Amino acid sequence: SIDDIRWDDFLMRKRQKQKRHIVFILDISNTMFYDLEGINSISYSIMSMVPLLWSLRREKFGLCFYESNTHIVKDFYDEVNVNPIVEDLVSMMFLTTTEMEKRYSQGRTSMTWGGTLPGKSLEWGYNEITDISDRGDRMVFIFSDFVLTQPGEETQESKDNYEILKKRTDMGALVCACVSPLAHKSIFKPYTKRSIEEMKKLGITMIDTYKPRQFLEEVQKFVSDA
Repeated sequence: SIDDIRWDDFLMRKRQKQKRHIVFILDISNTMFYDLEGINSISYSIMSMVPLLWSLRREKFGLCFYESNTHIVKDFYDEVNVNPIVEDLVSMMFLTTTEMEKRYSQGRTSMTWGGTLPGKSLEWGYNEITDISDRGDRMVFIFSDFVLTQPGEETQESKDNYEILKKRTDMGALVCACVSPLAHKSIFKPYTKRSIEEMKKLGITMIDTYKPRQFLEEVQKFVSDA
């Protein structure tokens, strides 16, 4: 369970001279809150993301959420207390999509909410990575169920998303897709199969968030190999 995880067990065992620059992108679209067998994708994501973010909190990191809109929580150079961010993330496991909309729409009830439109978040993350002049590892962690397209559909938007990811890998950034186990379930698989296949073709590392400890051990290897 998450209670068994010691934050300092992971990723901070050996300090590097150069700071890492890390982008965290979290999908908060409606499908992430779909309960299947008593749990949903947002819970899987948060239980893996929180200890990872906490263990890397001394690095330069940026964080944003996406649904139909992009919500930038922190860029590389914001000096903020991480504790409220972690508390905010944990609270998501107990919210409905309606409550999430109220929290993040900031009273703009006319705005479209809940779709899976990662484009602007991917672009923001790409700009964060490319704008830095410091040397050091550049990493991107995307937490999602990767329900990105309709079966058999290929839109310009989805092509643009893969192009942004390709630019990241081409520039040497390490990209890790942190995949909810619900993405492999039959109800979601027609919507996730293509996006997962495309990311694998780009050389993106795929790690399931099914068990937080196992996830963090695999991330430890991913980071150590950088």
